Amino acid sequence: MPGAERRIEPRTDVRWHVRIHHPKSGCVEGEVSNISLYNVLFVTSARLEAGEGVQLEIEIEPDRWIQCITRIIRMEPASRRRYAYGAIILHFAGSYREMLANRLKELHRVSSTKTHQAA
Repeated sequence: MPGAERRIEPRTDVRWHVRIHHPKSGCVEGEVSNISLYNVLFVTSARLEAGEGVQLEIEIEPDRWIQCITRIIRMEPASRRRYAYGAIILHFAGSYREMLANRLKELHRVSSTKTHQAA
């Protein structure tokens, strides 16, 4: 069916600060636009290539960071001198996967409460 959601788990729209650790570019800053437990879309001024692995540090709440290893699967221009990267999350350090899962559940709960209140 055209336009149907094909993802295992839909992504959640967010505006989270991210540090991208790249072998060539070093540590660069960016912003996560959406995320699930399996994929992430982030925007940065750094030029990365499809297939490259990068470590991300994502601030899921003020002063609360998670770390994960990703592989870039696509890139597209986001704005002048900024690029959007879609990446597969390959590995979370420690209990960071669980921390992200809990944060996403919390965001979905808040979002559905606001939707029900507006109706």
